Amino acid sequence: MFSEAKPGGPPRTTTCMYAVVNAILYVLSQGSTWRALPGDLPPWSTVYGYFRR
Repeated sequence: MFSEAKPGGPPRTTTCMYAVVNAILYVLSQGSTWRALPGDLPPWSTVYGYFRR
């Protein structure tokens, strides 16, 4: 669903794409705000950035 990290850029090691997709689905299904994501999901700014792309 998401492309690989760009060549020459930093490696994508700290963010699990599965957790990002789960967080996006959580916001869309619950109708909550990005900043109201539970603590066990990635930070809202990271999730929102992937959603905007």
